[in-house]
Amino acid sequence: MFVRLSSVKRGSKIYNYAQLVESTRPKPGAAPVHRVVANLGRVTDMAQIENLRAALNANRDGGRVASVTAEREAVVSRPRAVLRYLDVAVVVRMLSQLGVLDELGRLLPQANSEVSPAHVVAALVAQRCVAPQSKLHAVRWFPRTALPELLGVAPEQFNNTRVHRTLEMLEQVEGDLMRGLSRQIVEREGSLSVSFLDLTDTYFEGAGPELSARGKTKEGLLRKKVGIALLCSPTGLPLRWQVVVGNRPEPSTMLDMMRSTQVMSWLSSTPMVVDRAMGCTTYVRQMLEIGVPFITALRVMEHESYFADLPASELLDLEPASKRDEERCAEEATRRIERLGFERVADNQFCRDAGIVRVPGSGSKKRVKQQQVQSVLPSIAMQIARSVDEAVASGRFRTYAAAGRFFGHELDRVKSFRGLRVLPEGLQQRVMEGDVDSISRRQIALVGKMDEADQEEAFEQLVRLHRRRSSSPTQSALPQQPSAAEHKLQVRCAAYFNPIIFATQRRLAAKQVAEVERYIQKLNEKLRDNPGRKQPSTLRREIEERLRRSDLILLFDIDVVETNIGGTRQLEAKVTLNKSEWQQRRRSDGFSVIVADPRIELSAEQLCRMYRAKDAVETDFQVIKSLLKLRPVRHRTDLKVRAHVTLCMLALLVQRSAHQLLAPLDLSAQLAFELFEPCRLAAHQPSERSRPSYVLTHPDAEQSRILRHLGLTQLVDELELQRSLSPRATFVTTVRQKTS
Repeated sequence: MFVRLSSVKRGSKIYNYAQLVESTRPKPGAAPVHRVVANLGRVTDMAQIENLRAALNANRDGGRVASVTAEREAVVSRPRAVLRYLDVAVVVRMLSQLGVLDELGRLLPQANSEVSPAHVVAALVAQRCVAPQSKLHAVRWFPRTALPELLGVAPEQFNNTRVHRTLEMLEQVEGDLMRGLSRQIVEREGSLSVSFLDLTDTYFEGAGPELSARGKTKEGLLRKKVGIALLCSPTGLPLRWQVVVGNRPEPSTMLDMMRSTQVMSWLSSTPMVVDRAMGCTTYVRQMLEIGVPFITALRVMEHESYFADLPASELLDLEPASKRDEERCAEEATRRIERLGFERVADNQFCRDAGIVRVPGSGSKKRVKQQQVQSVLPSIAMQIARSVDEAVASGRFRTYAAAGRFFGHELDRVKSFRGLRVLPEGLQQRVMEGDVDSISRRQIALVGKMDEADQEEAFEQLVRLHRRRSSSPTQSALPQQPSAAEHKLQVRCAAYFNPIIFATQRRLAAKQVAEVERYIQKLNEKLRDNPGRKQPSTLRREIEERLRRSDLILLFDIDVVETNIGGTRQLEAKVTLNKSEWQQRRRSDGFSVIVADPRIELSAEQLCRMYRAKDAVETDFQVIKSLLKLRPVRHRTDLKVRAHVTLCMLALLVQRSAHQLLAPLDLSAQLAFELFEPCRLAAHQPSERSRPSYVLTHPDAEQSRILRHLGLTQLVDELELQRSLSPRATFVTTVRQKTS
C-alpha cells in the first residue's frame, strides 16, 4: 500500500489529488493492478504528499510521525547573520589572560557610561590583530563580528564618537598602562636577562600632527613622520614605548628612554641592547653616566679607537671577483682569522675578547668644559699631533678622527694640534720641551709658514716673549692638563668576524668600482659622439655628483682632459682609484666591535650573541608595520597618534604572546589567526518575534589542535557558547562593504 498523486486536467488547469492505493491480482496468475482504497483529497502543496507518505511509512514501521515540512524548513532556512567569531574570540580571551583587560578596567573606569572603555579598547585591539583598518572601518566592522556578544557591547553603542573618546582616555593613561603591563610580563616570565631598544618611524597622509616633521623614513621615502621608540623583552613583548618628534636624533631618544627605566628597579639593572646608532664615544660616555648596563656595536669609524689591534690588514688582499668566488674567499678568510686568535663560536662567527678598555677621551665633565674654554699647552698639543700622525702612518688607525679620539680629542681639536707640524723638526722638539708654552698655537704655526731663513729668528722672538710672560707676577696661571685619574671611563670590548659577510662586502665593493668604471666609459662614448657640448667644470661636477650619491667621492681622483682634434674640442673623463682610501674602507669588512658596560660579566661569545639577538625588537617593528598596519597614520592630533601607537603595542603583545605559545607547533600567530577566521557563528532567527539561536561552524582538525595547545577549547564548546553568549536583538546585513 502506498500514497499516489493523481493529476486531472480541466481546461487549462491541472488539479492534484492524493490517493491511497494497493496492488492486487484479479485472479491467480494475472498481472497485478492498482486498486484505489481511498481518495485523500486535493493536494495544493507537495509537502502534503510527503507528509502522508511519511505517516504511512511511520505506521508501517511502528515509528512516530515526523513533519516533513518542519524538517525541510530546518534544513533550508537561511541564517540571519554569519558573524566573525573564533579569531576575535581568541584575541579577547588572550587579552584577559595577559591581564590587559583588568589593567584597562582599573585605569579606564566606566563611570557614568553604559559601555566599559576597556571593552572598546579590546575591540579595537582585536580589529588591529585580525583586520587592521581605520577607526571608521572599525565601527562598520564591529557589528559583523561576535564582539558585541563577547564584550557585552550593543552594536549601536560602538560608534565613532565613543571610539575617539576612548582613544583620548587611553592616551592619558599610557604611562600607567606601560608600567602595569611590564610588571605583569616580569611576573610571568621572571627577571629579564636582557632588554632590547630600537627606533622606527611612521608617516602620515596629509599634513600630520604637530609632532610630525618632514624627513626621510627608514625606507628612504620623503614624508611627514614621527619617531617611535620601543623597549621589548627577549621574547619581543613590549615593555615601554614612546612617540617623539619626527626629526629628533635617534641617540637623544634612546638616551631619554634609558633614563626613564631608572625609576623601574626591576629594569634598571637589566642589560639593554641598543642600536649601532649609539656606537660612538660621545654616546658611550653618556650611557656610562646614566648607569644603565648597555651593550652596543661601534660605528665603523670607531673600531680602531677601542680595538687597536683589529687584524683587518691581514685580509686586505682577499677580493672575490664574482659571486661564485665568495665561498672560496670566505674559506680563506676563515683560515686566516683563526690563525690570528679569533675563536669559532658558530658556523660563520668568530670572536675575540679585548677585555676592559679605556673610553677614548673619557675625562670628566670638568675636564671637557676646561678644554672648551682654555687652550691645551703647545708642548702637549705637539706631542698629541705627532702621536696621531704616527698612529695613522703605521696603519694602527684608519683615520685621524679615530686616532684623535683614542688620545682623548675630537677631530677639530686634532686638526688644530696638527697645525704645529708645519714647523721644522728641530723647532718641533723645542715646542715639546715647553720653550713657548705661553704662546698661542696660532702664533707658533705662523712661524712654520715663513721662509726657512726667517723661521729661526721668529721662533727666538716667541721664546723671549714666553720667558717674559713666565717671569711676570701678573701672568695668569697656565691651563692645567687633565690628570691621569680623570681618564676613568672604561668599557668591556669584544670583536666578532663573519667570513660570509666579509666576502659579500668585498664583492659588492668591487662591483661598485666596476660600475663607476662602466659609467665613465659610457660617458666618454657620449662625449665622443657629441663633442663640445659640455664645459670641463660642468663635466667634473656631474661626475662628482654621481660619486657622491654612492659615497665614493673620496675613493676616486677625477681628471678631465681637454684636447683639440681637427679644430673640435674633445673632452675625456678619467677616474683613478685611490688605493690608500680603498684599503682603509676595506679594513672594517666582516668585523663588528661590541662594547658593553664593564659591570656585565659575560664572555666575549655571550656579548656577541646577545647583541645579535636584537632582531627581537626588529621583528616587532616588522609586525607592527606589516601585520598590524601601523602606517600610514590618518590621525591629525598628537594625542590620537599616541593612542594609535598604544593600540598597536597592545596588539603586538597579543601577537608575540601567541607566537611564543605556538612555537612548539612551528606555527606563527599570523597563520593561526588566518586558520581561525573561517570558524564563524551563524545566527538563526525564523521570525522577527522569535529569539535568535547561534550555531557555530564545526571546527576542523587544525583549528582544534591549535585551540588545545592554547588551552582555549572552551571557545568552541556548544554548551559553553549557549551559556556565555546572549544573542543580540537585531542584525545588520552581511553584504561586504568597501573599507576606507
